[in-house]
Amino acid sequence: MTKYDKQELLTLLAEGASLHIIGMKYGVSRQRMYQVLSSLDIPTSSRTRKRMYFNDPKMQWLNRMLSYKKVPRQLRQEFLEEIDLPDTCPVLGSPLDYTANKGTRSDNSPSIDQVIAGGGYSLDNILVISWRANRIKNDSTVAELKKITDFYSNLLNNA
Repeated sequence: MTKYDKQELLTLLAEGASLHIIGMKYGVSRQRMYQVLSSLDIPTSSRTRKRMYFNDPKMQWLNRMLSYKKVPRQLRQEFLEEIDLPDTCPVLGSPLDYTANKGTRSDNSPSIDQVIAGGGYSLDNILVISWRANRIKNDSTVAELKKITDFYSNLLNNA
């Protein structure tokens, strides 16, 4: 391990050199540079990001969902840093379960909802709500939802 100078590596990283470029300098692969930096306890930005969302089930879920939605990686990183994931559904008030098995959904599974349908996935156009709330509003308009609530309110009040 004497081949690698920790101070020199820190300097190269501070100057913005990629692990590919540093690896070329030492005649090794980028993957090997990850191993070397890890053994020298030098954090890399991508390793730090991975740790951030692999330790938290909420972040794992959000990263997976954004990936499924084909949100570009740079934008996904912005979401992971900026968004505050709720513990309960803001619509129904039910607890959200971020630890559900991959590929299975329940009414309490979290779901990414576009506030303005077709408006794209941006920080100001998404909410995290329960799967049930998202299904209820699936293709309904606000007027249709209001008609339904008015109908059942009148029905129950007259009963």
